[in-house]
Amino acid sequence: MRLSAGRGAALAPLAVLTRPQGRNDTLGEALSGLGFEVVHLPALEIRDAPSAGMSVPDPADFGMLLFVSGAAVRAYRRLCAAQGRDSWPEGVWAAAVGPATVAAWEEDMAGPVAPRCWRIAPAPDAVSHDSEHLLQEMDARGLKPERVLLVRAGQGRDWLAERLRERGVQVTAYAAYDRVPATWSPAQQAFMQAAAAGRRTAFWLATSGEGLDAIRAQARAAGILAWWQRSAHVVTHPRLAERLSGDATGAVPRAMVKICLPQDSSILRAFTALRAELD
Repeated sequence: MRLSAGRGAALAPLAVLTRPQGRNDTLGEALSGLGFEVVHLPALEIRDAPSAGMSVPDPADFGMLLFVSGAAVRAYRRLCAAQGRDSWPEGVWAAAVGPATVAAWEEDMAGPVAPRCWRIAPAPDAVSHDSEHLLQEMDARGLKPERVLLVRAGQGRDWLAERLRERGVQVTAYAAYDRVPATWSPAQQAFMQAAAAGRRTAFWLATSGEGLDAIRAQARAAGILAWWQRSAHVVTHPRLAERLSGDATGAVPRAMVKICLPQDSSILRAFTALRAELD
């Protein structure tokens, strides 16, 4: 965990970055350069699913592999490599819900694998990067594979799998990894309690419903839920904004929430825009 507590940054607004470990470094450096005091506080831990390695589906058995996140790409690639599968079958599509997942694919499957693969994802400038826009892209290209492997976490939305099944597609859901709510360490909890007691201005990033629930639970356990609800929030999908504003235990005012795309550049703009609006 990295917490900044220097005297010179005492009155700087906090930027609380909650994506999994290793996903926040570049964004954190950029926010720090803009005067934010950056707190790395992952909401979820990424772990291998207990049974993931017992029977890894062969990509050659499907017409399309659909990855819901960069974590799904990395976990599946690692599991395939452990079973000696290092090549991508000819003619099998790789689908991703957004450019961030595509970037993980290109980074993790570079070399002889990537050129053999046809890829599809929502455009970088799409209104949102999600299952709905991926399905629109598939429809625009007339894609209807007979069999799809959905590589995902142990828990997640079933919307896309349900829509594909309604169209007669055989969908196999494969849990390649788990997302486990992270527990704040005593040092993390003490830092956030001090920030709440001092009424520090804070901007929280949330990129998934599970992560948002985990953040809320830790804030409640630390006794700082009211401060968290009064803070500003940057979220990467309209559903997350609805989840914040519709919380029965205490809604976050809609004016305190900014929606953006999940790329670092969009998140950075959202932080700076929301800060300007609230100054």
